[in-house]
Amino acid sequence: MFKRTVDFGMILALSLFALMPAACERDDTDNDRFPATTTTIAETTTSTTTTTVSVTFEKVKDITVIPDDTFENGGYFSRIFQKNEGGFFVTFQTDQPDPGTDFGYKDYTEDLAETGSSGIFRNAQSCDYAAAFSGDFYYFCSIDMETGFMDLVKYDRDWREVKQVAVELEDNEVGYDQMLALVNNRLILSSFVEPDGVPDANLGGATYHYLYGTDLEFEQKMILDDTMHINGASMTFVDDVYYYVSSTSYFGDIIIMKYDTSWNYLGSQTIMPEGQWPQGVAYEDGLFYVAYLDHTTRPSQNAVLAVFDTDWNLLGNVKITDFLPPDTPDPEEYPQAGRPWVIVKDGKAYVAYDQRVVVEEGPSLNPECHVTVFDIVVNR
Repeated sequence: MFKRTVDFGMILALSLFALMPAACERDDTDNDRFPATTTTIAETTTSTTTTTVSVTFEKVKDITVIPDDTFENGGYFSRIFQKNEGGFFVTFQTDQPDPGTDFGYKDYTEDLAETGSSGIFRNAQSCDYAAAFSGDFYYFCSIDMETGFMDLVKYDRDWREVKQVAVELEDNEVGYDQMLALVNNRLILSSFVEPDGVPDANLGGATYHYLYGTDLEFEQKMILDDTMHINGASMTFVDDVYYYVSSTSYFGDIIIMKYDTSWNYLGSQTIMPEGQWPQGVAYEDGLFYVAYLDHTTRPSQNAVLAVFDTDWNLLGNVKITDFLPPDTPDPEEYPQAGRPWVIVKDGKAYVAYDQRVVVEEGPSLNPECHVTVFDIVVNR
C-alpha cells in the first residue's frame, strides 16, 4: 500500500545539500593535513534493557583507496563490496582533468591488497551517488546536474552499462545524498522531501522512496513521513521487517523507522544521540551494524561504527576517525569525516568513508577515500 501524502504546511525542513559542503570539489594540494587517526573502543552500554552480550572491535587494517598515482585528486563516497568469487572492490566519486564528474573503481584481494585493476566506469555532469551490489550486477544512482533527474543505472561485472532509467523529481524533492538499497529482492531509491519553509538544521522532513525490480522495472513510489527524518540514510530487511536508518535532523539523533512487508508503519526508535548520515547498515548473526557520523565535535565530525542486538540495544561502538573540535569558535578550516558505509563478512567489519579538510571560504582540501577493517569480538 502507498504511504499517505505529507502535509507540507505542517513541516519545516531544509535543503541538506545547502548545509553540507558539496562533494563535487577538486583540489591538487598535498595530503599531509590530516592528523593521524586513532581507534578507540567505547564503553559497552545498552539503550533500553540489560544484556550480557558486548561487542568490541579490534582494528586490523586501514587503506587509502584514493588519492593514488591514477586518481591524484582524491575523492568522496567510498563504498566497498564483496565479490562472489572472493576479494572486494571499492567505488568512489572523483574529479579528474576531464570535464564532468568521474566515478571510479578499484579491485582488491581478500587481504585488501590492490590487484592492479581500476578505472573510470562513468563520467557525467553529476554530483553525489548511491550504490548497491547483487553479486552479479552493480547498481548506481546519481543526480544529473543538467536535467535535474536522478539517473538509475545497472552495470554488469565488466562495467558495461546494462540499462538506465531517469527518475524525474518533483519540485519539493531533493536528489542529493540519495539512498539506494537492494533489499527483499528489490531496489529502493530515496530522496528528501523539501517542504516550504526556512532551512533549519534542527528540523527534519520526509523522504520519497522509489521501488524498482532488479531489472529496473518501476514498481511504485511512496512517501515515508511517519516521523521527522532526513536523507543520507540506509536500509536493511530482516525477518520480514524493513529497517530504515536515518536521523531526526541534520544535527539530530540516529533513529530507525520500521515497516512491515506492506509498508505499514511499525514505529521508530532512537538508537544513538547526536549523529547523522548513517549511510551504512549491515546485519549478520543476530547483530545490526550501523556506520554513521558523530557531530559532538562539530564543526569537525567523526565516523563511528556501532553494533546493536535485535532489539536495537547498543552493544559496543568504535571511532573510525578521531578528529578534535577546532580550537576557535569560528575556524577557517577543520577536518571532517564523511559518508560512512559498512559491510560485514566472516567476523570482520569493513568500514568505507571519506575525509577532508573543510575550508569555509573555498573548496575542501585533500579529499581521501578510506577503508578500515576491524575484527569483531562478541563477548557472551
